[in-house]
Amino acid sequence: MRSGFELGMDHIVAALSRRKMFSTSKICIAGLILFIYLLYIMLSSEHPKITPQKNLSMSGKHPRNVQKTSASFIIPASDEYATTNRKGKKDKNNNTDAAEGNSRRVLIVGAGLSGAVIAERIVNVCQGFRVTIVEQRDHIAGNCFDYVDHETAVRVPVNIKTVNAVFNLTIETETEMKAWLKKHQITPPSGKATNSEETAKSRVGERLYELLFKDYTKKQWDKYPAELKPSVLERIPVRSNADGRYFHDTHQALPSRGYTRIFKRMLDTPAITVKLNTEFFTSRKRGTLGAHDYLFFTGPIDRYFESSGLPALEYRSLEFHREVFNTTNGFYQPAAAVNYGTAKIPYTRSIEYAHLPNQEYEHTKLKPLKTVVYHETSTDKGDPYYPVPNERNTALYKKYQDMANAEEGIVFVGRLASYKYFDMDDAVRNALDTFEKWVLSNDLSDECDLDLNERFRTNA
Repeated sequence: MRSGFELGMDHIVAALSRRKMFSTSKICIAGLILFIYLLYIMLSSEHPKITPQKNLSMSGKHPRNVQKTSASFIIPASDEYATTNRKGKKDKNNNTDAAEGNSRRVLIVGAGLSGAVIAERIVNVCQGFRVTIVEQRDHIAGNCFDYVDHETAVRVPVNIKTVNAVFNLTIETETEMKAWLKKHQITPPSGKATNSEETAKSRVGERLYELLFKDYTKKQWDKYPAELKPSVLERIPVRSNADGRYFHDTHQALPSRGYTRIFKRMLDTPAITVKLNTEFFTSRKRGTLGAHDYLFFTGPIDRYFESSGLPALEYRSLEFHREVFNTTNGFYQPAAAVNYGTAKIPYTRSIEYAHLPNQEYEHTKLKPLKTVVYHETSTDKGDPYYPVPNERNTALYKKYQDMANAEEGIVFVGRLASYKYFDMDDAVRNALDTFEKWVLSNDLSDECDLDLNERFRTNA
């Protein structure tokens, strides 16, 4: 969700002569399944309306060293989060706030997208379950967490416009564009791409590979495309028309009140308790997790089996550098995201959130007076964001997967537990499928109405 928590649509807009690639980043929610599921979450719960706040700047990540506020559902650093007005409240399955002795107890490690979807499905589809989520961070929503910045207001894919700009051509039709691509595409020596360099060249040719993908990939992954599996650059769209959207999905959206608000609604039931600042392994060692009948683990799979003696899997993370600009004459940069394809610039990209929809800020003729920009740099330190797909990690993950399959009473789910890159819609669908498999494998069909789950999977 690049990462599951990226925003926007990508377009090349300028400065190719200086080997820069400007783009808006891709929309986080792609696909009908996520659209239907989140629409259901937003509309199905009866919640008091929240007054819109000014100077709203939503970040798809949680940058370090940012002053957080109590706005936009930012959880204080306390041991436990309980939804408001919990006492005596009943959820959709008539579960009361009281801890019932006959309820089955589910423990979920991680309050990100996979953990939240699993929790929401259990309490809304199944009867007689109570869920506890332990989250080591001080907020819910994982890497989808967003917040209010009170100080401020808040063309890949390759297409006809790309080729015309780079090569000074005048391609106008899809037929002409397809002919150009066919002429420049390089067939891999074996006939099938075995790495991402061969993938990119087989799709866009040598020149665009060198200009747009080679150095950018090295900065992002600390590996050149030839060192990575083909899947990394297979995700890059290549179009024979002028469509500049990153995705072609029919339904694409950004939540009007931010992602955290969606997570709040998903978890807003007395049948779910979220414990923040609670590290699973430390709590397990201390014996403070409490009894549970089922366990879902959404963290790094190699961390769970750390005592096995196997080497650690590789992950990439991000560092964020924040700048605020006075912009009385307009936005600071030409698009929401500027991706830097050259090795001369250390950042992989810069994000200006004021470009994104659903922002409210002090402005003149819809141009912000101040704007915040975050520069992103890829690193191998920090929270794990991206699994690194190469042969070494694929073989190593298989060993971890074999150990996970041998474990009883635990389900490994999500991007880190599966060591697999998921876009947000993929993460939701994976969680829905995992929930259904869990119901069937534990013979819980009488307790859980899977027909209620099927509506989110139909036509996805």
